[in-house]
Amino acid sequence: MKPTEFPQVTVRLGPPPGMTTDQVGTLPIFSDGTYCVSLWQMSWKERLSALIFGRAWLWIMSGPSQPPVMLDVTEDAFGGGVIDRAKKFLVNLSIIKKIKKIKLQKG
Repeated sequence: MKPTEFPQVTVRLGPPPGMTTDQVGTLPIFSDGTYCVSLWQMSWKERLSALIFGRAWLWIMSGPSQPPVMLDVTEDAFGGGVIDRAKKFLVNLSIIKKIKKIKLQKG
C-alpha cells in the first residue's frame, strides 16, 4: 500500500529521528490535534488479497506497545460518521481498560 494525498491533508510527517526519507517516506495526514488520519491506496494484488482473505495487518513502529488505532475501508473517511466511530472506539477502549483494572484489583 502507498500513502496517498487527499484534500483534507493538514500536515506531512517525515521520518523519525535516525531514519531518512529513503527508508521511510513522507506521510500526508489530516490532524485536528486529537485524530491523525492517513489514506493508503492498495495495489490490484492487495485489493484481491483483501477480497479473498478479508483482513489487513497493521504495523506500527512504536516500541513494545502501540497507541489506539482504527482501520477504516469506507470511500470517504470524512463522510459517513467516521469521526463519530473513532470517538466510540476510544470510549470502548477506555471502558475495557477500566474493566481490566478492576479485575487486577480483585485478583
